[in-house]
Amino acid sequence: MRVDPNILIAVITSMSSLVAALFSIKQNNNILGFKVDELKKQVEKHNTIVERVYKLESDAATQWKRHDELKERVSILEHERLE
Repeated sequence: MRVDPNILIAVITSMSSLVAALFSIKQNNNILGFKVDELKKQVEKHNTIVERVYKLESDAATQWKRHDELKERVSILEHERLE
């Protein structure tokens, strides 16, 4: 049985293209996996900062409230002292 050289060349070319495509897909998946991991790290860092800022804002609000309370007490004491 004799194989037509054109068919053999077509099969070899198709196989080569398939191998190249699979290799390219694997490389792209590796690159995308790396990028996703880096983005996850950045998101975690961002979320940590957001949580810290929220805590700082909460603490600052508490301190201002305390400041206002103390200011009012000082005002009352000064008023009582003047009477």
